[in-house]
Amino acid sequence: MAVRRISLAGKSFPAGTARAVSEVEAPESFEEEEQMVNRFRTILATLAVLAFVALAAGCKTTTSPGRQVDDAAIKASVKAKLAADVRLSTLTNVEVNSTNGVVTLAGMVKNEQERAMAGDVARSVDGVVRVNNELQVKR
Repeated sequence: MAVRRISLAGKSFPAGTARAVSEVEAPESFEEEEQMVNRFRTILATLAVLAFVALAAGCKTTTSPGRQVDDAAIKASVKAKLAADVRLSTLTNVEVNSTNGVVTLAGMVKNEQERAMAGDVARSVDGVVRVNNELQVKR
């Protein structure tokens, strides 16, 4: 029985077979196809490893869990002391952050006296190493 063949894009195929024709040359043999699959798997595995490394590096912290808890406690203490001080209770626009015991105050205050008092209150909290007073005076 003779097999009927069709010609498509310069290639001859048995009739009844479906093949995708694209700009990429189809593999000539099973070995070439297997090599292409292996290259694709290698590239995919490499990309997965790179993505994992990037994710792991982004999650890395140089601060111990104990220090992170201390920073949270320092931040809460500074906010509580600022709120408890009658003269500073109106400081709703003050943001407090703490990293490794270094407290940063940011936001707006009415005058230079409030700015200085807020810095003094932050310095009085146990565990504070230094205060970066970045409060701005409204003009």
